[in-house]
Amino acid sequence: LTIAASGPQIGTRVQPVERRGVDLVIALDTSTSMDAEDVTPSRLEKSKLEIGKLIRNLKGDMVAVIVFAGTSHLYLPLTTDYEAALLFLEAIDTKMIPNQGTSISSAMKKAIELVSKDEDKFKVVLIVTDGEDHEGQAIDLASKASDRGMIIHTVGVGTESGSLIPVIGQNGIREYKRDNTGILVTSILNENILNEIANAGNGTYVRFDNKPANFRSIMNAIDSMEKRSLKSHIYSEYEDRFQSFAFISMGLMIAGMLL
Repeated sequence: LTIAASGPQIGTRVQPVERRGVDLVIALDTSTSMDAEDVTPSRLEKSKLEIGKLIRNLKGDMVAVIVFAGTSHLYLPLTTDYEAALLFLEAIDTKMIPNQGTSISSAMKKAIELVSKDEDKFKVVLIVTDGEDHEGQAIDLASKASDRGMIIHTVGVGTESGSLIPVIGQNGIREYKRDNTGILVTSILNENILNEIANAGNGTYVRFDNKPANFRSIMNAIDSMEKRSLKSHIYSEYEDRFQSFAFISMGLMIAGMLL
């Protein structure tokens, strides 16, 4: 009975398992135009919501996050820790990069550099933006990436009618962004360039709007891809063994009472 109460376990063992997946790099636009509210509650918040759903539905794929505006930065390296990825995603805002603008080309260069270290055919780059490219090299980069076996998907966030861009003034009052001449700036989704990038990158174009579950089209495209085998191990504990000792002790107790 004392041995049973101690809860004996017979060690642990390492069991090899095989995971299959791709390397998914998400490049998220954090320029001030992503604060526009033509998509509820804002373009950026809608993007974070849909990307979060996408990450929760990944199965064995590695995910990384790049944030970009006028420049681009690796925000989260490739990982299978989806909970950590969701925490990093939640902290993204439009104040992360002081150098404003929208440089899709810079984000694509960073993404391609990140995933081009080994086999390219299991690589996916997902560009989430409102569609401006101030450098104009994105289509050529997508074409070169496609020639190497990478897939470039694009997501347009916003509407064709566009929206004003809210900003907080020096006195803390909510205002709207103006250009150098004082005219209010209306940010409009540029779908043409995003369609061209997706076509050049052998991927698909999807729009994040006010409809629910926009992420499913991207999820289906990733699921349909050929995936590589990623070997890993899991640690499995043996079952508790106190039951046998407990039964023996109970049997001995009953036998002693009968005697």
